[in-house]
Amino acid sequence: MPAPTPETNKGLQRLSGQRILRNAMMLGSAQVLSMLAGLVSTAWVARALGPEVYGILGFGAAFVSYFAYVVVFGTDFFGNREVASAPDRAGYVVSSILSVRIVLLGLVSILYLLAVAASGQPEPVAIVMVIQILGLFSAGFAIDFLFQGLQRLGPVALRQSGAALLSLLVILLLVDTPEDIYAAAAIPFSATVISALALAWFARRTVPDIGVSLDSAAVANVLRSSGPIAIAGFLGLIYMSADIVILGFLRPTEEVGIYAAVSRLFILSLFAGEIVTAVFSPALSAAWPEPADMKSVYDKHLRVGNFLGVPVCASIAAFPETLILIVFGDAFLAGAPLLRILALAAVFSYLGMAGLAALIAWRDQKMQVAVYATAAGLNVLLNIWLIPRHGALGAAYATLLAQLAMTLFVWMRIRCRFRVLEIRAPGLILVIGTASFFAAWLIFGALPKDRLYGAFWLWPTVLSGIAVALYFAVLLALKVIDRTELMALLPGKNHSDRGTAE
Repeated sequence: MPAPTPETNKGLQRLSGQRILRNAMMLGSAQVLSMLAGLVSTAWVARALGPEVYGILGFGAAFVSYFAYVVVFGTDFFGNREVASAPDRAGYVVSSILSVRIVLLGLVSILYLLAVAASGQPEPVAIVMVIQILGLFSAGFAIDFLFQGLQRLGPVALRQSGAALLSLLVILLLVDTPEDIYAAAAIPFSATVISALALAWFARRTVPDIGVSLDSAAVANVLRSSGPIAIAGFLGLIYMSADIVILGFLRPTEEVGIYAAVSRLFILSLFAGEIVTAVFSPALSAAWPEPADMKSVYDKHLRVGNFLGVPVCASIAAFPETLILIVFGDAFLAGAPLLRILALAAVFSYLGMAGLAALIAWRDQKMQVAVYATAAGLNVLLNIWLIPRHGALGAAYATLLAQLAMTLFVWMRIRCRFRVLEIRAPGLILVIGTASFFAAWLIFGALPKDRLYGAFWLWPTVLSGIAVALYFAVLLALKVIDRTELMALLPGKNHSDRGTAE
């Protein structure tokens, strides 16, 4: 693919400031809707199946995710970057990527079925794993990267929210008892396949020249360019899901189910960071290689992502028992200590998200591979060491330590290679968020539980709301976050360039 011209970069930089907040509103609304629908779906399925049967679903989903990532082969990040850099070649980029994915889908599907047969799992587990082969198809045909690169996130938002709502509706209708495990395994992936095909149809009608053509030069270029990204992503996937897979082979399925449930909450806690990264990734790509533009976009990505993410993580860490009781019920209450540890890991994840996105956008994929390789290897070793001794608690600590190491590695690289690291704003955000919710936790602990009025969730919710208000007020007073930036996030405002652009 050709490198972006200076004119292309300048045009995208002018647009990115105005589009960032509009894209954030669209994708953010869809992500919130998808998160809520996913949370209700997860809660319904977990309550209906119970920890033991739910553990089978969690193990199968973690297992198939490795094969799904091979189908994608890092082409989503590559496609996002290339479309953002050269929008006039979007059709060619998408066609080349689809050609690669279709070939990989056929090969990986065969390998997946062979791996299931060789895994030696009991029949119910094996059947669930075969059903979840749908995950390979949903990964292969998802072309969200096209619209992300074009900074047109409306179709992506519609696909994500539509899939989540469709999955929720069918789950509510068909999943009610542990005997419905096969339906529970098939529904989410089926909804994702349908939404991915619908978005591909829409893309074919709106972007010219999209098709499937096995052009050997184009395929070779995609594979060569995506290879480092794919390796980094696969290592990142090992980092994210090795704990559940290792638990699935070493511990009872009930323990796996509890850990899989709280891990789902851990993943959902990262939703704000995913929105911010999806919105800022094209701007990061467009800013390269101008140092001033790179620093401006990176600093805002880091600041906005942590501003939104820290209160989410802090509230979970302060009141994990309340959240588990609301979502999963008392059968999963043993997961509260695990959830608190994973919430702390999520904080470090937010601190490293901007750097990981920048390594891809700024053509530093080899170092990203090194970062992921180190973190994934450390995570696997820690899980192998800690799970036999401490079970699910050891898996949670392994995630925390590996995430801390990954964030430190990313910060070191961004500082040494690009000279853009800014730690004052995220440091203040972290300190103020921690102090606000630690105070809320102390107040709740001091309240006489036998004299509290209202439902069990009322006081944690009230105290969390007060902590968020205090958090916002202090950050505004210290000018870590500007008031105009908060107003610009509100729908229905007529934003000026001063309020919406860097």
